[in-house]
Amino acid sequence: MIINNLSQFYVNFNKSIKEFYQNSNFYDKKISKTRDFNFEYKPSPHLLSSIVKYQSKKYKIEDFALETIWQKNLQHNDFKKLNNFFWFFSLDLKSSKKTTQTVVSNLINKNDRYNKKSWDFDITSKRIISWLSNHQLTFEDCEDEFKKKFNQSIQKQTNHLLNEIKNLTEVENKIVGCAAIILTGLAYKNGNKYLSGGLNLLKKIIKTSINNDGFDLGAQRNPIDLNDIPIILKEISDYKNGNDKFNKLKLISKEKIKQKNYTLLQRNYENLDFELINNKSLIKLGDICEIITKGTTPTTLGFKFEQKGINFIKIENIDSKGNIKTDNLKKISKECHSHFKRSQLRENDILFSIAGSLGTICIVPKSVIPCNTNQALAIIRVKKDINPIFIYKLLSSNSILNQIQSKKVGFAQFNLSLNDIKELVVPLPSVVGQNDILEKISKYENTILENEKKIDKNKDEINELINSLWNI
Repeated sequence: MIINNLSQFYVNFNKSIKEFYQNSNFYDKKISKTRDFNFEYKPSPHLLSSIVKYQSKKYKIEDFALETIWQKNLQHNDFKKLNNFFWFFSLDLKSSKKTTQTVVSNLINKNDRYNKKSWDFDITSKRIISWLSNHQLTFEDCEDEFKKKFNQSIQKQTNHLLNEIKNLTEVENKIVGCAAIILTGLAYKNGNKYLSGGLNLLKKIIKTSINNDGFDLGAQRNPIDLNDIPIILKEISDYKNGNDKFNKLKLISKEKIKQKNYTLLQRNYENLDFELINNKSLIKLGDICEIITKGTTPTTLGFKFEQKGINFIKIENIDSKGNIKTDNLKKISKECHSHFKRSQLRENDILFSIAGSLGTICIVPKSVIPCNTNQALAIIRVKKDINPIFIYKLLSSNSILNQIQSKKVGFAQFNLSLNDIKELVVPLPSVVGQNDILEKISKYENTILENEKKIDKNKDEINELINSLWNI
């Protein structure tokens, strides 16, 4: 506690000393060392388009209420916008030069000495850029007295930037500051200290920024010692190639990022249990299921099919698209259904054919419940933390059919055992990952459905066209 207090006292003390120094006559004298340079290079207003946001609509300076815009009680953002003069970029070139130069002159008179608020680094940088870039209004056809005042003010403000830039941490502010310093060096032919100083500072900023990617600036771009970014980059590459074991890399689900309002600050996720979204590890189907079982043919135990009663699903009731055809479902009695408890189906159970036409598959909808099935269909009921629709999609894939075919050796008629089903291997992402994949599949399926409707419509139109030939 004492150490923290001392540390805070030290920071506050240094800050107070700095503010005292910058408000002193000594500092004012230091940054006021200017020369009678001529403003020779007139930069285009579009030279710094990466920094300046241009507006298509232009205004005349006479449209602004100049007597009120300098009111004292401005909000912070309004103060910044007004004093950085970026609003000059929205001025019509037909605006009054005299009025524009009067606005600049008033600002210089009012803020000739450093003050913390209006000489803020970012504000000062942008003010220099604006005044120099809009020279057609701020400098052309001006009187000699204003010309001298303008040149001295630009240099004085630039001297302040050169003095202050080393204390900044934000790269973006540094770059804007460098742009202002370099622009001053270009505008004033003899201002070599600004041009060379700005370029050297920019080189340092770029070098620092690039070094932070984990590699040096040599021709070979070798990894920097004691830097874990190259390790992370390698782990990302390994992850893309299917490896899921990491030392440094942590993957966060979209759901958790959404919970944090999509902010990516590390501190927001330090205490979370990280989960892999696209983990490509394979797992046996039996390990993620509550049960994998099958039913019985009612007649083998003395029961018979009924005209009415409980639905009884057989392979022939499942079409090629995984739908259950309800128009020809067999029926069993409640007594029979109660007797075959093992094969009583639940909503979202997966039925997978293990005899006859192997791999015929469907997912049980709520509309057919209650229902039962026979021994030709395996009943696959996944655990609660697994999305059954995702597993259904996996089991419908060619990868599963290939696994089944690999088990088939020398038999014309081949049946699968329940153990064969349990041994099938599937990839298992997290629940969030499963849902993301299903969302993409759904979009593809909707596209397919729409195209199939168009194809059917086109076929009908072709038939109508051909048939119409007989009616001529």
